[in-house]
Amino acid sequence: MSATAHSSTPPVKRTTRRKPSFINLSNINNSISAAVSSPRTPRSISKSRRPSIVQEKLQTKAIPSPGNPSDDTVPTMMLSDTTNSYFQQSNAESEEPKHRYPTRHRSSSVSSLLSSNLLPNFEVHNQYKLKTTRSSKKLERFFGEDAPHDICVKEIRKEGLKAILLSKYPLCYFLYYLLEEYSSENLFFFIELEQYESFTYATPRQQIETAQHIYNTYLTRNSHFEVNLDDKVLRMVTQLLQQKNPKCFESAKPAVYTLLESSYMRFQSSETFDIMVKECGELTTYYSNETRSAAVNRLLNYIQISSNTATVSQATRKRHELLRLMIYEFCRTCIGVNLDCV
Repeated sequence: MSATAHSSTPPVKRTTRRKPSFINLSNINNSISAAVSSPRTPRSISKSRRPSIVQEKLQTKAIPSPGNPSDDTVPTMMLSDTTNSYFQQSNAESEEPKHRYPTRHRSSSVSSLLSSNLLPNFEVHNQYKLKTTRSSKKLERFFGEDAPHDICVKEIRKEGLKAILLSKYPLCYFLYYLLEEYSSENLFFFIELEQYESFTYATPRQQIETAQHIYNTYLTRNSHFEVNLDDKVLRMVTQLLQQKNPKCFESAKPAVYTLLESSYMRFQSSETFDIMVKECGELTTYYSNETRSAAVNRLLNYIQISSNTATVSQATRKRHELLRLMIYEFCRTCIGVNLDCV
């Protein structure tokens, strides 16, 4: 409705806009501006709404993601930045004597995996990422813009975790599985570490502040997204961060990769994996609007289900809201779908 109507024009009856629960990527607006890179806080979608009135927008300009690093990007938005207000409140509440909180026992299996076969696997991941990034850049030069290309399911079957981490829409299904497994923080943490490494920082202070934000989000005790790293790894990260070392997460990244590998092995034999294969196909590298909509709608469906918990505690409701914000930012950052426009 135009806000600049002349006084001679009869008043127009206002109608209530209703936001849908599901999206349809067939209505893509290719004229989205770069202003989308500074997203607003996503609106709640906890109520039932009609999908017929949705206008989903798919960004045509790439946002740095694990599979698409940028050499000239200033870190204005991390994956978890939309949750800042919540984390600030949580940090204020946690500034009480630390002896109130029980010691959290961490799994010793992480360190044993690190010493056995993780590092070679992680190096293979880095090599695969480098090769895939080079191929993507060739396609971008050919198309003159972001290439309409994704990782196919056959490649994911062959290469495993390292391939799905560089995908877009298949990664939605893996995230959905992790949400159901209550371990989505591992993927969020890994993505933010990839972002942290790919950004170009204006000053060393800005880089350390970004590292501190990641640490507060994922590695502080009783955080809503606390990652269960081995004590030895956590102490190393903490010490290096206190020394303002920008490479403070070098030991944490292979450790969380191990946790993701464990989850991926279970994901392969899950119903969600079978659904991904059915929706995406084996050899498709350019997914249709219908396929992309199905992947994103699966995440939206999780948000709806988790929000229908009137009897849960305030802490649980808070975590659900944080997850909603993280899922919105994951879609915007990693697959270019701006859910807060619907």
